[in-house]
Order: sequence, then structure tokens, then C-alpha cells
Amino acid sequence: MKLSIKHILLSTLSLTLISRAVFFYLNKSTKKDFLNSNDKIETLESEILNLEISNLKKNYELLEAYNYNVVLNRLQTAKANELKLQEIYKDSIVSEKFQIKYKEYNDCVNLLYNTTTHETIHLQKKILDLVEKAGENKKNNLHTSTIQKDVKYTSSLILNKKNNIENICAKFDSLHFVINTYIK
Repeated sequence: MKLSIKHILLSTLSLTLISRAVFFYLNKSTKKDFLNSNDKIETLESEILNLEISNLKKNYELLEAYNYNVVLNRLQTAKANELKLQEIYKDSIVSEKFQIKYKEYNDCVNLLYNTTTHETIHLQKKILDLVEKAGENKKNNLHTSTIQKDVKYTSSLILNKKNNIENICAKFDSLHFVINTYIK
């Protein structure tokens, strides 16, 4: 019986030591896996943020291309007709109808100019700030979710701005058609 109690104690002790060794080994590998998965997640988040920022830049480039190709053409057309319209405006003081149409047209031209210059410059500054924040994020390991929210918000601002400019261009086209009848 003494021999069996020694064997039981010895086997219990050895099982305890082995189980602790296995526990520490598994726990150590779990920590490594956890750290590796955290690194992978941070890398993926960083890649997603970079993709969203590049998409944001592309949307802004589309807005600038639209401004350059479409809006600039409208503004040049307005500039070419400006002197003729001012002469007609001076000559037709008694015509309230023309003055109302001219004021609408002039306001639309000013709105188009202000929207495409000042507001797009504001968006460009916002994009540069976001790019800077993303760069700081890599250095300081900041959480990317707030930057991603700002990127998505700015992207929606750009798309809304493009839609707004398209609407102004459509209004300009209709007003230009009406006002052009006075020029001819």
C-alpha cells in the first residue's frame, strides 16, 4: 500500500507539473497568436484607411475635373456675355422682367463661382488634414475609426458638393437660355 500511495502522489505531482507546463505553453502561444492577430487587424485597418483616403482623393479629383471641364466652360460663357448683358441692363431700365432675370442669372454665376472656388478649397484643406491625421495614426497608433468617420463624412461632402454644382449648372443653363434671348 505504501508503494501505491507513493505512486499515486508521484503521478499526481507529475500530472500537476505537466498540466501547468502545458497550460503555460498554450497560454504563451495564445498570447503570441493574440498579438499576431492584433498586428494583422491593425495592418488591415491601416490598409482600409489608406484605401478610403485614396478613394476620397479620387472623388475630389473628379470634382475638380468637373469644375474644370464643365463649370469653367459655363463661367467663360458668362464672362463672354457679361459686357453685352450689362449694356442691355443699362438700356432696359424700364424692363423689370429683364432686370429680374438678369439678377437671377448674375446671382447664379456668382454662386457657381463661389461654390467652385472657395468651397472646393475648403474641401481640399479638409483632405490634407485627414491625410496628416492618417500619417500621425501610423506613428502614434491612434484608433482609426474616428479618422474613417471623418473620411466618410468628407467623401459625402464632396459628392454632395458635386451634386450641388451640377444643380447650379443646370439652373445656369436654363437662365442662360432665357437671358441669351435678350442678347440676340
